[in-house]
Amino acid sequence: MLFLGTGLGTILLLAMPAFAQTDTSRTRTEDNQKTLDLLKTEQQKNDQLENEARKTDAQKNASRMKDAENMQQGNKAAAKEARRINKDAENAARQSRRAMSAEKKAQKARKAADKQARKAAKATDKADDNQ
Repeated sequence: MLFLGTGLGTILLLAMPAFAQTDTSRTRTEDNQKTLDLLKTEQQKNDQLENEARKTDAQKNASRMKDAENMQQGNKAAAKEARRINKDAENAARQSRRAMSAEKKAQKARKAADKQARKAAKATDKADDNQ
């Protein structure tokens, strides 16, 4: 309130407090609206970050799955190679056993041939002595 003193009388001005009240309520409404706008903006940012995080998680999961599939393919290839090497080793061992068996048979045949040759030589010597 404002009092103005003059010689004729005192005048009381009441318009100022009413104007200040209207201005304050308008300011509060604007502040509330700004706060709501900031909250909405912040919520949108949070939603966007959550979506990006979900996408990032999905990408990480997809990458992990791809890595696992690649590892599985690598393991399959390594297992296939190991089976091939094992098969080759078994074939080599089988061939070695067969070769050894064939060599034993050949030695036995050579011994028998040598024995037969000695018998033949004895028989020839005996026949020569008899003549």
